[in-house]
Amino acid sequence: MDTPATQLAVLARIRAFARANSWTAGRLASEAGLSRGTLARLFEADWLPSSSTVLQIEKLIPRDWRVGDPLPAPKKRKAA
Repeated sequence: MDTPATQLAVLARIRAFARANSWTAGRLASEAGLSRGTLARLFEADWLPSSSTVLQIEKLIPRDWRVGDPLPAPKKRKAA
């Protein structure tokens, strides 16, 4: 079964955002509120996350951010 081009583009964008931030899969998982195991294979070509995982990660990435754009200022974390 082939993966739709749109899905591949979304995954490429997620990976590019992680790399642009110099984030490991574990760091991205932490920032997105996901378990490390959920994103353990993030940088593997055959990684196909669930739609809910993608939506959770996409909340971190500004809608208008594109590969090669400067990184947005980090959001301040709420005090625990």
